[in-house]
Amino acid sequence: MKLTNTHILIIIAVIFAYFFLFKKDKFENASPEINNQIDQIYNYIMNNDPKYTDYLDFLIEIGNTNLDLINAEVFALFKASKKRNTFTKELILEEMNLAS
Repeated sequence: MKLTNTHILIIIAVIFAYFFLFKKDKFENASPEINNQIDQIYNYIMNNDPKYTDYLDFLIEIGNTNLDLINAEVFALFKASKKRNTFTKELILEEMNLAS
């Protein structure tokens, strides 16, 4: 089967539909305050190489109320993900264990 321009356009349209319709952002259900904290945590981890105590001080500074983020294992996961270039805002949201 030879791909024509029409076939290529249909394939591109399906790909765009998948990303825009089915891969909805997980942040839609989070409050603006939570989204702001996620942004701050992401930027802090990406732009610094903090120790655990520095991370805890930062969480206190931004008014974090989520106890799941205080966990040392979560901090280690964030740092390891950063080293592997897999650290995302979605990971922070997942580790917050918010009921959706």
